[in-house]
Amino acid sequence: MKNIVVLDMDGTVWRSVAWSIDLFCTLLARHGVAITPELRRAVTIKWGIHFAELREEFFPQLSNDTVYGIYDSMRPIVEIVPFCGTAAALGTMRSRGKDLYALTSRPRLHTRELLRQNRLDRFFTRIVCVEDVGWDKAKPSSHGLELVLEPLERTLGISREEAVYVGDGLIADRVCAINAGVKFIAANEENVVTREMWLAAGVPDEDIISSIRELPARLARL
Repeated sequence: MKNIVVLDMDGTVWRSVAWSIDLFCTLLARHGVAITPELRRAVTIKWGIHFAELREEFFPQLSNDTVYGIYDSMRPIVEIVPFCGTAAALGTMRSRGKDLYALTSRPRLHTRELLRQNRLDRFFTRIVCVEDVGWDKAKPSSHGLELVLEPLERTLGISREEAVYVGDGLIADRVCAINAGVKFIAANEENVVTREMWLAAGVPDEDIISSIRELPARLARL
């Protein structure tokens, strides 16, 4: 039984990743970076992790401050829209006794405001944000997941066998779950990472959901 459900936000709870990748590439191009097919594929695969690997390989001429500035400038531009049926799915999971946690690389105030605006904050026990984790321990490090799991293990004796992590990042989320030793479910509504890519990475077909609306039923079968 999986009673602890940790959810990535972007691309899992709300639509934003495809827009973000397009905007990121557009802004890189304005800084003189050639947006090759190889760069776009790398951005897609590595979206959600620290940008250091991308910068070193594809745009070393840009400083860290410049890239941080690009991310900061994107935040008010990218439209954040919860996927259809998100509130109903979260409510169903809570009614079935699931304890829900959020794990995101967004800043806390921004995340809480987005959740509040969309009346989703009421579903989450705890929200772990970039301020809690730090960029040096961002996904795919398991540090953020450990901040959820370790107190549950230490104070309540809840095993991480009872936990599942749900995310849309081929590396950021999938490897984060592997590093934490928890079950992973791939959320694929934006189809930025294709089903074929998930399967090639070793994610079982039954663990690739097309929408968060499918998550309550998938958890019921675990």
